[in-house]
Order: sequence, then C-alpha cells, then structure tokens
Amino acid sequence: MIYTSNFSNIKKLKIEDCLSIAIGTPTWYSGKIFKELQPTWKIVMDHKNGIITDDEYTKIYYDNVLNKLDPKDIIEKLDNKILLWW
Repeated sequence: MIYTSNFSNIKKLKIEDCLSIAIGTPTWYSGKIFKELQPTWKIVMDHKNGIITDDEYTKIYYDNVLNKLDPKDIIEKLDNKILLWW
C-alpha cells in the first residue's frame, strides 16, 4: 500500500516512511526525496499563475511524468511509504 500526506502532518508521521515528491521540498524536511514523481517547476508555476487549469496540469503531469514510469517498479519502490507534497 502507498500512502499520501502533506508536510503539515510531518510531526505525526515516521520520517523514515516518508518520501517528498514535491518539486519545492521544504528546506527543513530531513527525509528522503523521490524525484521520479516530482512535477516540473514549469507546470507547477503555470498552474499557480493560472496559465493552465487543473485538468491541463493533470494531463501534462501524466504525459511528462507518470507515463514515463514503470508502474510495477514504482509500486515496489513505494510499498508502505508515505508520499508528501503540499
């Protein structure tokens, strides 16, 4: 099983089970980072600035990140891990 949470819950979580998938991981975060699932700064900023919609962000993220990964490999790597983002 793969879990999700956000950085505001970090005190409630075991840091050794956490992986940041945020492109803007907080400087105070001392856990591991899983770069394979990070979005690009461009799509994050385009979304934040209203240049792309939620649906466009999702499509771009799928096309540029998720579709390039092997799902079985990702599931194995992330089993019992907690993915953190904003």
